[in-house]
Amino acid sequence: MKKEIIDFLKGPKAEFLRYMFIGIFTSLIDYVSYHILYHTFHVNISVSNVISIILAIIFAYVANKIFVFQTHCKTQKALIIEAASFFASRLFTMVLEVVGVELFVNVLQWNADLGKIISQIVVIIMNYIFSKFIVFKKGKHNS
Repeated sequence: MKKEIIDFLKGPKAEFLRYMFIGIFTSLIDYVSYHILYHTFHVNISVSNVISIILAIIFAYVANKIFVFQTHCKTQKALIIEAASFFASRLFTMVLEVVGVELFVNVLQWNADLGKIISQIVVIIMNYIFSKFIVFKKGKHNS
């Protein structure tokens, strides 16, 4: 039974579960670093947000490549293309998150933490779609 569970978690059917697991850690890295920078060190909200997102993106690339989508690039060029695709898609969603936090907090006057969390939910969904269908698409970069 234990072996079947482990095999299932390693297989393609559990990809979304692995993504959610890694996503929780990615979001924690993002949120905790944002919280510390903004609330403890009183760094500007936008600067705190950008730094926290960059830290989360770096973690997310490595974790998603290895544990979630399990891609293996055979050439350095393929690895560069995959990484560039990942970082470009995350840069796009980072801009959306920064705009979202600014909108919720500075325009709509919502609580800073609530604005960050709502923005992250939208970004998590978009990041999965980009990762699954563009960046880590099986056979795309691994040859």
